[in-house]
Amino acid sequence: TPGGVSITGNRRIDGSVYGFRLGPTVRFPIGESVSVALGGGLAFAHVDSRFSFLETVTLTGVGSTTTSGRDSRNEFLVGGYVGGSVIVDWNDKWSFFAGTQFQSLGSYSHHSGAKIATVDLGQTIFVTAGIHYSF
Repeated sequence: TPGGVSITGNRRIDGSVYGFRLGPTVRFPIGESVSVALGGGLAFAHVDSRFSFLETVTLTGVGSTTTSGRDSRNEFLVGGYVGGSVIVDWNDKWSFFAGTQFQSLGSYSHHSGAKIATVDLGQTIFVTAGIHYSF
């Protein structure tokens, strides 16, 4: 197309999120061997990310230009969590639990030059299940 502009490229963000939660849990018995646990508190995350981009802009009849960039970054996020689980005691030592937790940490943004990548950590739901042994 005469006078047309074409933009092609890619953006990539790689990283790791390490999460921690700090808060109380209260256990309520609802039967002889069944109880419910409820908890909540502060949620923390350390984000270690690498962001890169490569972009080519072509103007028909004029030419093209390519820009690229990359950056590494670390950030600490603070938010909150709430959760609940059901616990079934088999005996004095063994129990089974299953539950869920909701966590909110907001969003994480990583800039490289004029480009930006955003990861939404605002509404995360965890499902947990396991076996517990008391010493």
